[in-house]
Amino acid sequence: MRTLYAPILLTMALALSSVPAAADKLAEVAKGVVKDNKEAVVTIRLVLEERFSFGGLGSEKSESITETTGSVIGKDGLTVASLSATNPMSMISDMLSGLGGDEDLGFQFSVDSDLSDVTLILDNGDEMSADVVLRDRDLDLIFVRPTEPRAEDFRVIDISSDPKVEQFDQLVLLGRLGRVANRSISGSFPRVSAVMEKPRRLYVISGGGAGALGEPAFDMQGNFVGMSAMRKIKSSGAGGGGFMGLGSLSNIGSNMITVIVRAEDILEAAEQAPPAAADE
Repeated sequence: MRTLYAPILLTMALALSSVPAAADKLAEVAKGVVKDNKEAVVTIRLVLEERFSFGGLGSEKSESITETTGSVIGKDGLTVASLSATNPMSMISDMLSGLGGDEDLGFQFSVDSDLSDVTLILDNGDEMSADVVLRDRDLDLIFVRPTEPRAEDFRVIDISSDPKVEQFDQLVLLGRLGRVANRSISGSFPRVSAVMEKPRRLYVISGGGAGALGEPAFDMQGNFVGMSAMRKIKSSGAGGGGFMGLGSLSNIGSNMITVIVRAEDILEAAEQAPPAAADE
């Protein structure tokens, strides 16, 4: 009996010993990613002027402040983030469209917002006023740049490598926590749950921060893979009972998913941004 169980116990011991080793490797990679890119992962603070319209029931205006993670990709401070993360009202509109439209609500409802102020908060706490220079709604990207030039070049994330990752590959995502956590750098470790090939190659992520937007993603070699953003499609409009009948509630969220937009697409979009005033 002792001879029979010995190989089994040895196999189990080897399997268990490999778990800490894998965790240590991931931690080592993540620490290197943070060291190399920490200063290029910033906070973007936005002041939003929001408008709510309720058809014949009137409208309301309000102002709010939101923050999201951005990645500095240009030495002049050009920074990319998720467009959806900078406009929460668009998320509400998209969720309502998943219900089947205004007919299901019984009245016309619309939400809209404008950016009245944009500020970059750097790793060292410095704040710089910024302007929106480009929006790419297809890729869910927004590009901002400091209003005034900086005396020294910004530390940047190298987005030129564009490594190809595959399904189930491990990623490292970096982000900035909120003000309550002193906007500290944070990390999460999702895997590629699926690879989309149409309309372009996109990586669907799950677990370990899959809901965060605007976070730069890196592979296990420390190369920039892309950035987390929102992939959205229009609702099919199949009401199935509408809002009051709750038949369309299953559509909420089914037309939105978090994906990684590839480095190649981000670079191509960035090239469409107008140059800084000093470069013109």
